[in-house]
Parts: sequence; C-alpha cells; structure tokens
Amino acid sequence: MQQLILIIYSLYQFISQLIYKKSINQIDKSKNTFNQTLNLIQQQHQNQKLAIIFKMILALNQLIGYIQKDSNSISNQNLILEEQKFYSFEKFFSEKENLSNFSYLSLCFGQYIGNDQIVELGQQLMKCRYTKNLTIDLSQNNVSLVGFQSLQKGLNNCLNLENLVLFFNNRKINPQKISCILQSFQSMKNLTNLTLNLNKTNFDEECTIFLGENLAKCSNLINLNLDLGQNQIRNSTQHIGKNLVHCKQLEQIRIWLDQNSISDDGISNFLEKYPKINVLQLYLANNRISFIGAASLSQQISEYKRLSVLVVNLYQNQVGKFGKIKIKRAAYKLPRLVNSNLLHC
Repeated sequence: MQQLILIIYSLYQFISQLIYKKSINQIDKSKNTFNQTLNLIQQQHQNQKLAIIFKMILALNQLIGYIQKDSNSISNQNLILEEQKFYSFEKFFSEKENLSNFSYLSLCFGQYIGNDQIVELGQQLMKCRYTKNLTIDLSQNNVSLVGFQSLQKGLNNCLNLENLVLFFNNRKINPQKISCILQSFQSMKNLTNLTLNLNKTNFDEECTIFLGENLAKCSNLINLNLDLGQNQIRNSTQHIGKNLVHCKQLEQIRIWLDQNSISDDGISNFLEKYPKINVLQLYLANNRISFIGAASLSQQISEYKRLSVLVVNLYQNQVGKFGKIKIKRAAYKLPRLVNSNLLHC
C-alpha cells in the first residue's frame, strides 16, 4: 500500500512539473494556483490535452488523500475475527507469522512456561498491532522482572486494543514488576474494557499508587474488573477511587478487595463521583470495617442515581446492625436500581 501511494505521488509530482514548465510564461506567478491555472486553460481553449492532464492531476490528488485516510482499514481486511485460543506456548509460537492477523487472541497457558519463553512472548506481542481483544493468563508462572519488561514492550505496541484481560494472580509481584504492566496502559487509547486479576500477589500500598496513576490514563474505559483480593492494600484504596474520576466514560466497576486489612479510613474516601456508573459491585469481605465505614460507604453509594445493579459484600466485618441498615436504606432510595445483592448487610 505504501508503495502504491509513492508511485501515485511520484506521478503527481512529475505531471505537475510538466504543466508548470508549459504554462509558466502565460500565468502570473502571483496567481499560480491549481484552480486558476485550470480555469485559464479552459477559458482560452488553447490546449485541450493540457486541461485533461490537469483533471488527471486533481483526480490523483483526491485518490492519494482517500488511500491515506483509509489505509488502516484496508490493512485490516485480512484480520481473522474469530477468537484464537492457545493453551500451550508451543502452539502459540508455531503461529507467530500470523499474529498480525488475529483480532481476538487468548493466551491461557495452563502449564508453567520458562522465563525465556515469557520474554519471547513479549517479543511476539509486538506484532499484534491490530489485535482488539487480548487475554493473557500467566497465573501459573512466576514472571521475572525481565519477563515483565518484555511483556511491557509487547503490550506497548498493541495500540488498537479495546478489551484486555490479564491474570497474574497467585504469584508475588513487587512494585517494579507491576509498574511495567501498568505503564503499558497509556499507549492503549482505545481501551474500553479492562480485567486485571492480581489476587494473592503481595500487592501493597506502593503498588496501589502505581495502579491508580495508570488507571487515570485509561480515559475511554467503560468497564473495569479489578481483583486485588488477599493482598496488603490496607487504606490505600483512595488512590484507586480518586484516579478513576479521570475515566469519564466509566459505567461499570467491579472490585474485589477482600482480606486486605482495610479499616474505616480506607473506605471513607474510597469512591468518588462517577457520573455514568450504572453497575457497582464491591467485595469487601474479611476486612476491618465498622459502623463508621459502613455509614460513609452508604453516603457514597447514595450519590449514584443511575445505578441499576448494586452488589456489596461486607462479610466478616464489624459493621453491626445499624451499619447494615444504613447501606440498605441508601440502596432502596436509588431510583433506577433493579438488581441489588447486599451480602451480609
């Protein structure tokens, strides 16, 4: 396609120079524009062939603009729209020549793969420029920092991603490792759906700050599924809530924060005003939330007048009878709520 554009453009330049040389003595240099030149030639009727060539130039000029505008869509005509699932690295690697044609790619490696293979995986992901849906499950692998850096480079090149699902659960992740993955979000301008599973990864307060800062860059995000259960977030939850404000299109939030030693301070400033939210699911079981935290949470929930689905799980907390009543009352006052599941409230 690029070669075709170059050929047409070269022809355009050649004809333009030819016409200019023939008409330079007839036309005032201060008025030497395409339309004026064409009008002058047509009015004088001195050279019909010259007028025809000018029309060819105009047509070629329009064609170049059309091709440049639609080059991406033309390049996408070979995309395979069906989901391509790979359960082994060997099978995935055997298809490396076709990766640029896969619109829907699912990499669910059930078995352990070595660090060298993960580095190779990152290198191959660099070919997935036109992939729109990507799932990567590395929950069975203890990925090294080098492996995460390679994955970051690969994901940075996935510029057209709309749906991204990442599983790194059940493995230890430090701030350096997680920052590699999170920083790749800023190149995904079309990302609308994100699922990130970091359950049981030793995810701590420093990691939560990184997470919030990078979620704020996902300005087109509509659906967020975030599993941070069984970690060490404590009261750093506010870094998630306040940064999601920048996701103006956000409509659905599902967050798992069970077993994170979250107290009332962590829940009091957790949620901000998200104007388009219609689905909110909060799993806060096995934390340290009391009546005070429950009262604060009920106030935050009452702000979401567009909510149609609400799930709140406060199992194994200390919210008490009156804390449960507070949340239930807030839920019942939501005008659009059609489905609520207030577990242990």
